[in-house]
Amino acid sequence: MRILVLCLLFLILPAALSIAQDPGTQNYGQVMNVPRQEINDWLKSEVSNSGGDFDHQRYHFIIGFSTGHYGQDPVHAIAMRRLAFGLLNNSMAIGDEVTPVAWEMNVWDKGKASALTEDPATRKQFVDSVPYSTQQGSLGGHDVDSALYDTLTQVVDPAEAKSTIIILLTNSNASQGPQGENVRLFGENNPKLKQVIQTLGFRTPATRRSFDLQGQNRTLKVDVTALFPRTLESLQGAPTTPRFPTFPRESWQPDADRPPGNVALPNPVAPASAGGVTSTGAPAPPTVNNTHTIERTVEKQPATPWWLYALIGLAVVVVIIVGIRALSARPTHVPQPVVAAVPVGRPLPGAIEVTIGTQSSVLQPLNTVNKWKLLRADNTLVVQSDEPQATPNTKDSKEAASPPGRQVATMDFDEKRRLRVNAEPDTQFLDLKGFNVAESNNRQLNIAISEKLICRLATTDTPAPTRLELYYNKDRKA
Repeated sequence: MRILVLCLLFLILPAALSIAQDPGTQNYGQVMNVPRQEINDWLKSEVSNSGGDFDHQRYHFIIGFSTGHYGQDPVHAIAMRRLAFGLLNNSMAIGDEVTPVAWEMNVWDKGKASALTEDPATRKQFVDSVPYSTQQGSLGGHDVDSALYDTLTQVVDPAEAKSTIIILLTNSNASQGPQGENVRLFGENNPKLKQVIQTLGFRTPATRRSFDLQGQNRTLKVDVTALFPRTLESLQGAPTTPRFPTFPRESWQPDADRPPGNVALPNPVAPASAGGVTSTGAPAPPTVNNTHTIERTVEKQPATPWWLYALIGLAVVVVIIVGIRALSARPTHVPQPVVAAVPVGRPLPGAIEVTIGTQSSVLQPLNTVNKWKLLRADNTLVVQSDEPQATPNTKDSKEAASPPGRQVATMDFDEKRRLRVNAEPDTQFLDLKGFNVAESNNRQLNIAISEKLICRLATTDTPAPTRLELYYNKDRKA
């Protein structure tokens, strides 16, 4: 039976994952009539409004993708990517930098900055880093102003803020919380957002614009919220040569998104490499002479047969059922207690009060070297100390007797003596509320003495997030 399970895993799951996640399988032909000329003209106009010289300067473009609706509207997600790829391949040039960002109610992922060169791999790095799925545990919704604030404080390098352009793509410029959730939105007039925009030297208010793309049966509206510096400068050390002609059409990234030769592009392109070979190393495609050929007919990818999805889904279900039965038949392993050495550090005043759902724990006494783990045991969270001297106060909680579980986060003190909570890769902190929320994000919480922070902790293996409250009570006595 185990051999059968392993065979199914090796043969079926890779195919399923490749269909679900591989950017190369995107059916770009579902979105036609991409308004590349319109968004290119808009970008040049906004650069000019900031005093920039688009034809000779180079900039850092931060392009954010709102992912909360990806599951319900994957075609609109393709529309956003096609709009971004048009800018990447025909409006940008050697010397520009581009960074992808994923956001919903907050920024939840940031890709690596790609410094563009003549090598198509630098553009492919951006293509491979843009989000192709929702945030883990996503409840939907998007908060434009919160995403702008996170981008300004977490992604923009203050040293190059005057050379940075932020472009957030979404299905609606109007922020909206997850359906059925009572979530307080960040707000365009949030004083923290206004302050950081002013400090970094961006224009206010943010520029908002809509672009229409054509789907097979409907119009797809992509909204843009953008920030441009008040005085736009070229990136330090960037080339000052003319931006155009830009990258060869034949080196378009990804190749499946490349418009055919009879579709006009906004800007001049460099010729293909000599010898009939493109800069990607592939043979150059033949010239298309039929002026009536529309973009859809050239780009449409062959559809995956429905029966293959059904077969894969059935196989995955069988593997999961067999795996669960095999695991349940195994004897339960009872871990033996480990005697830890006494930690060396400095005592700290007060206590950490932890509330998980409706259950409370008190971590006391405190020491600068204390470390704890947040564990998922069945459907509950428990706190476990790495040192016997820092177990939860059993007068207020039954945590000490809780069974071990899967680690979802760690807790310790940083160099500023703040409580620091770091999420594991499959864990996120949602809907942060409390004191000094700007010092925390969905991957790390930072709570200074006398501060309280409330959030929802979401993991990939639970249907609903768990309420988590942390209070650093300096007056709590043992």
